[in-house]
Amino acid sequence: MVGIPRKPPERGLAMRRCTGDGLVKLGKRLARIDRHLVAILAKRMSLAMEVARCKINNGNEPILRKKTEEQRRAQWMAWARQEGFDPEFARTIFNVVLAESCRVQIDTKEGDKARRNAR
Repeated sequence: MVGIPRKPPERGLAMRRCTGDGLVKLGKRLARIDRHLVAILAKRMSLAMEVARCKINNGNEPILRKKTEEQRRAQWMAWARQEGFDPEFARTIFNVVLAESCRVQIDTKEGDKARRNAR
């Protein structure tokens, strides 16, 4: 099944009886992790804007660089295998992140171009 970790749960989690309080605590842990994921993605998108500006300064390099993206996708899938979860899930998430990074780069390039033309 896509996205379900293959590693066993942390020691004791599967064995203990889960009460309403236990679910609340687990929910809070998940929420903290989700918050970290959103913060990390925001940092990645900020870097995507910097990448766009570097590409402009380097002669307007293309947004999508197929070889680089294929290497990154393979790396994400390898990391997923190492962590014990479905590499296809990692590939799917990478593709979504890549699409948003490309959108941010395009918007940044167009915004910078519009600001230059307005001068």
